[in-house]
Amino acid sequence: MNRDWSIAEQKATNAIVEGLAFEMIRRFYLLQGIRLNRIDYNGALDLTNKQKFDLVDGYGKTWEVKSDHLWHVTGNVFLEHQAFEHSQADYFLVFAGFPFIITRELFQQLLNGPYRIVRGGDYGLATGTLLPISELKSLATIV
Repeated sequence: MNRDWSIAEQKATNAIVEGLAFEMIRRFYLLQGIRLNRIDYNGALDLTNKQKFDLVDGYGKTWEVKSDHLWHVTGNVFLEHQAFEHSQADYFLVFAGFPFIITRELFQQLLNGPYRIVRGGDYGLATGTLLPISELKSLATIV
């Protein structure tokens, strides 16, 4: 596959996933009996601040949106270390068959847990923790 086409396809998929994220965040709050009336994209203009989070909700909580395109093949979710290191998000919304929500604290625990660390992500350039999807289902909030 042509690398340029693959990058374009990934960007299109990520745009769709971020669009779905708005509804999933609303559902997350509804599960707690809270109505959310506002979600915005990170409006930062520089890369450093743009990497801190993807979305911010009306309560000031920040969100990082991730997706794993191979979860159904591998049975695992790839939790990218660099994404966590750059992000200051309060919550991580991970799309892997279902939309999973995990707190920053839980994400940190998973990275330091007993799981395998591998190279992966875009063209195998990232380092991440392989979390079995069954573990994610038992630990995360599914919306």
